[in-house]
Amino acid sequence: MTNKISLIEDHHEALKIWREKGFKGVDLVHIDAHIDFGFHPAKPKEQIMNEARTLNQLKRELEKSLLYQRYQKDFDKQTNIGNYIYPAMREGIVKDLYWVIPGRLKEFKKSLKIIKGMLKSFSRHDPCQLGHTLHVTRHTFQDGIVSTKLLGRKFVICTLEKLPILKQKVLLDIDTDFLIVDSLLNASNTAKIGKRKRWIRPDRLVKDLLSKKELKPVWTTIAYSVNGGWTPMRYKILGDELAYRLSPKHFKERYGQKFIASVFFERFASTGKKEYYQKAIRLDPSYRAADNNYGPLYLNIRRFSKAKREFLKVTRVDPENPYPFIGLGNIALEKRNFYKAKRHFSYALKLKTELKQSLLGLAQAELGLKKFKKAKKLFLSYQPFEPMQPKNRYLLGQIYEREKDFEKAAVFYQDAMRLGLSNIDVIKRLLKICCHLKAKDDITKYVSIRYKEFKKDFERAKRLSLKKGRKLKGLQKIEKKMAGLDRLLNCLTIQQYNNISHRGKILNT
Repeated sequence: MTNKISLIEDHHEALKIWREKGFKGVDLVHIDAHIDFGFHPAKPKEQIMNEARTLNQLKRELEKSLLYQRYQKDFDKQTNIGNYIYPAMREGIVKDLYWVIPGRLKEFKKSLKIIKGMLKSFSRHDPCQLGHTLHVTRHTFQDGIVSTKLLGRKFVICTLEKLPILKQKVLLDIDTDFLIVDSLLNASNTAKIGKRKRWIRPDRLVKDLLSKKELKPVWTTIAYSVNGGWTPMRYKILGDELAYRLSPKHFKERYGQKFIASVFFERFASTGKKEYYQKAIRLDPSYRAADNNYGPLYLNIRRFSKAKREFLKVTRVDPENPYPFIGLGNIALEKRNFYKAKRHFSYALKLKTELKQSLLGLAQAELGLKKFKKAKKLFLSYQPFEPMQPKNRYLLGQIYEREKDFEKAAVFYQDAMRLGLSNIDVIKRLLKICCHLKAKDDITKYVSIRYKEFKKDFERAKRLSLKKGRKLKGLQKIEKKMAGLDRLLNCLTIQQYNNISHRGKILNT
């Protein structure tokens, strides 16, 4: 096989490569534990006008896109590891999609509910299926394949053994996490933390694709996907091995060096010795990445003690690495130890290699310490890095509210909601400052609509949790806040009615 292979870290870099190579109308074989077919939240106005199915959808989509264009002109900046296949299909780069999922037929059957849920969700956004419901036949399921149409193209989901023989040339797209995620049921990055194992070897995967399935890749992209912890760092080497197995002549030397680095990193992981860590990062600096330990994943599931041990393990051998200090700062924030959080984030900021996370963390620490001017300055410095981040806008709204700049506070609260922050606290804060706003009636109406949507989603989540026999986290606290919000909305509605009636009487006099 010729060297038509690209090794990448973040999977959406594949789209850039396909564009640069000028591919058009090529089928894609996507071998991954994740479908990576999410839809872009903001779309060009022309597309919205053509695809909106209801007046409410038209309003919502236009609101989202206008907000996006206020801060970002390039719609392509929305592309990420979870949604790059969607634009590839829309642009005509990819014709039909074959998503090969991990595991055998047994795992496929267990994952069928997840697969059907995904397809149902995608069908709601599909402009080619207006007025139609997605249909998945039982026959395709019995064959270990789910096949349907999306964006007018063939959309096939199957296991490796059931991948059809494709005579045409294809784009081959592999995510390293496919090799160590044994089922879609375990596809979350926080599933089996520290306990992942290979379920299929790289040489076996390549042999099955090239020999058994007679695949003819016109180009191959291999994503490490270490960022975000999708592929644990100890398994990053599997990406290099895949490239080597596909093209030994071109990747032999690279694989040899990367393999030695991986051996040293594996020794560090088991012993914690600095000498092994230093040898690993000397041979391959990428082993200094934020996800070179399980701390971020443990932090995501609030296992703070385990996360702290992971972060400290790296700080002892690499004190110039900002990421574990950012992790320790985030633990301190969660525990509301704002002085400690400030110390960790300030140190990380001095290292000047990860400004974005350090700025956000330090801003939150200063806010917790009630240093509002400092927090405001830091939040505003962070904003250009992540202009579409809703939490940043919500926290800035709180500061403006405290400064009694209610008009600005309202703008930031509304922006946070439009960017997807479905949070009862932001709804309540916006409603409380309504009486200070010029457009009081309009804001009250807007909040009322958003609150109805929140209640609807909350009741749905409540029903699902009861159905599964689980208790919804913070249920009583949320219900108490909702009762207060209902009273406040009711008072404002009565007040508005009285104001209108009063104005009517004056006009009639």
